[in-house]
Amino acid sequence: MKSLARHVDFRGHGIARRCRQATVRTEAVAKACCPDAFTRRIGRKPRVFDCTAGLGRDSLVLACLGCDVVAVESSAPVYTALRDACQSLLISAEHLASSPAHIAIRQRLLFAHGDSCHVLQHIRDSTERSQPGREH
Repeated sequence: MKSLARHVDFRGHGIARRCRQATVRTEAVAKACCPDAFTRRIGRKPRVFDCTAGLGRDSLVLACLGCDVVAVESSAPVYTALRDACQSLLISAEHLASSPAHIAIRQRLLFAHGDSCHVLQHIRDSTERSQPGREH
C-alpha cells in the first residue's frame, strides 16, 4: 500500500503542473471528452464518467478543465489510495486552497468504489427519480 500511495499523490509538482497547463488542445483525454465544438454547443463542459479511474490523473485533469467527473475504481487498494490522496490534498496547507487540483477535487471530482456498470446504473436511476416527468 505504501508504494501505491506514492503513485497516487495529487500534491506532486508533476500533476500540479499538468493541471495548471491543461487545455483541451494539449490533453489527449480532454480532446476525446470535451471537444471545443461540443463544449460551445452545450455552453458548459460535459459530465464525464471514468469507468476505470486507475491512479486518477486523467480524471483530475478533466476536473481541472471544468468537467464534472465521476471516476470509478474497482480495486479496493487503488480506490483507498485515491481517497487518501484526495483527503490529503483537501487538508493540505492553506496556500493550496486555490490550486486548480484542490478546487477540482472539492467541486467537480467524485471517486467511487465498485463495479462501474453498477455505479452508472445507480446514477441513472437517481437521475430518473429526480426528474419524474421526464420521458425515456
